[in-house]
Amino acid sequence: MTPAAVRHLAVSALLLAASGCDGTGPSPNAAVRYLSVSSTSGGALPGTAVQFSAVAYDSLGEAIPGARIAWATQDTFTATVDAHGLVTGKHPGEVVIFASADTIRGGTGFVVLEPVASATLQGVRAAVTPGAAFRLPLALRSAVGDSLTTRFRSLVWSSSDPSVAQVDTGGSIATVAPGLTTVAVTAAAEGVTASVDLQVDKLQYVTAQEGGGFICGLTTGKRAYCWGNGYEGIQPDGIELIETSPWPVNTDVLFDSLSVGQSQVCALTSAGASYCWGVNNYGALGDGITENRLTPALVAGGHSFGTIAVGRDYACGLKSDGAAWCWGWNEWGNLGTGDREPALIPRAAAAGIQLRTISLSPDVQSGGPHTCGMSTEGEAYCWGANEWGQLASYPRTQIVESATLVQSPVRLVDVRSGGQHGCGLTSDGTALCWGDNAGSALGDRQLDFPNIDSIPAPVPGAPAFVQIRTTLYRTCGLTGAGAVYCWGDVFGKVPVRIPVPQPLARVDVASHRFCGMSVQQVAWCWTSATVTPIRVDGQ
Repeated sequence: MTPAAVRHLAVSALLLAASGCDGTGPSPNAAVRYLSVSSTSGGALPGTAVQFSAVAYDSLGEAIPGARIAWATQDTFTATVDAHGLVTGKHPGEVVIFASADTIRGGTGFVVLEPVASATLQGVRAAVTPGAAFRLPLALRSAVGDSLTTRFRSLVWSSSDPSVAQVDTGGSIATVAPGLTTVAVTAAAEGVTASVDLQVDKLQYVTAQEGGGFICGLTTGKRAYCWGNGYEGIQPDGIELIETSPWPVNTDVLFDSLSVGQSQVCALTSAGASYCWGVNNYGALGDGITENRLTPALVAGGHSFGTIAVGRDYACGLKSDGAAWCWGWNEWGNLGTGDREPALIPRAAAAGIQLRTISLSPDVQSGGPHTCGMSTEGEAYCWGANEWGQLASYPRTQIVESATLVQSPVRLVDVRSGGQHGCGLTSDGTALCWGDNAGSALGDRQLDFPNIDSIPAPVPGAPAFVQIRTTLYRTCGLTGAGAVYCWGDVFGKVPVRIPVPQPLARVDVASHRFCGMSVQQVAWCWTSATVTPIRVDGQ
C-alpha cells in the first residue's frame, strides 16, 4: 500500500470518528466524541514491537480517564496489535492501526520497514576547511537492492576523531581543525555500517577572486574551491551545505589557472582544456546550451587555450599563437566577432589579431561591456560598448564590433577593461585611464559634462605600477614593492594605499571586489581604503 493510501485510510477513520458513524448508528448519549491515537514510533522492523496509545475526549475537549479502548489492525499480515495497543511488525509494508471507544473510532498509520542489507556513505572529493558544516548523502538498500528511506530508522553517527570533525545525531558534520577522521553511520537494528574518510585542511591559494556574491579560489594543489551564492544547500553531488565555507567544486579535474566573472567561472587544465560553470545566460559557459550549472562543463570545440578570461556573461580564451576565441553575451559587439549575435560556443574574435593578453569587463552599470587586449606586437586594442569613450578610439562610435586600436598619446604595455572605463600602463609604470569618470574612476580629473574622456591620460598622484586591474568605477595598481593603491568610487579621487598586512605579488578582480596574493602566498580581499583587508576564508 502506498503512503498516500495509508494517509487516506487514516483520514477516513478520523472523519468516521468525528461523525460518530461506524455502521452501527450514532449514540447520542455517548460520552466519547473523538479519539487521539499516537505511537512511540511511526515505523519498525519486522518482529519489533511498538507501543500505541489512545486518549478519548468528550464534547468539551476534556480527556476521559479510564476510557475502555479496543484495538484493531487494518492488515494482520503486515502488523498485529494486542488488547493493550502493542503493535508488532510482521512483514514490510504500511498499515493503519485503529482504536475504538464506544462508537467512536480513530487511527494512525504505521510502517513495517524493509531491513537494511547495505549502506553507502558518500565522501567529499577533496579536503574540507575547518568551520565547514554539511551533511553527506547516505544510501540504504534492501537485500534485493531497493532504495530505502531513513525515516523511522535508528541511525548512529560517529567521528573517529571529534577534534577534527564532530557529527550530531542527525548526521550534520562540523569540521573543527586540520586532520583526518573517519565518519561512520550504523543502522543500529541491523548492524550495517558505512564509513568514509574526511580530510580537513587549511587551504593555500594561487588566486582568489570574487564574482557576483561568491568567491572562487584555486589552491596550490590545483583544486578549485567556491563559496557564497550557489554554494549553499543541496549541491549537484547530493551533499548538503549547511554553512557557507570554501567547498571543493564538483569535479575531479585539476586546474592550472582560474578566472571569475560576474556570475561565471572558467578554468584551464595543464593541457589547455577549458571548463566553465555558473550562470549560463547567452551561452556564457560555452558548452552549446543555456543551462546553469555548478558542475564544470567542458567548453565546446576542443580548443586548447593558454589564457582564459571571464567578464559579464561572456568569456574569451587565447591560444598559444595569440588567436582569440570568445563566447556568450554579444549585444554590444564585445565578443569582437564583427557582429552582435550571442555565441553558445567559441567563435574566432579580434579580427585575427594575435594577442598576448585579454581583459573583459567584469560588470557594467549601464550600456554594455567592452574587451581589450595587448597584441604580440605591443599594440593595445579594444572593442565593444563605446558610449562612454571606453575604447579610446575615434570617432567615438557607440558600438565597435571588431578590434580597434587604442588611440593613446603614449605607447602602452598593458591594457585593462573596467565596467565603463579602461586603464593601461606604460613601460615606466605610468597609469593612464580613459572613458567614464563616474565615481572618479579616472582619478582626480576635472572634466566637463558628460564627465567622460576618450583620450588616455595619466592618473594624478599615482605611483609607478607593475600591474593594474579595473572594474566598475574602480581601479587598483600594484607597485614593484608589493604595495597596492586604489582609486575611484569608494576609494576616492586620489590613489590611496590599501593597508594589506603583507606585500602582494599579484592583484585580481571580478565584479566589485579586489583580491591579492601576498608573497607569503596568503590571499587577501578588500572593498575600501578604510576597512582592513580580510584574509580569504579557508587559509
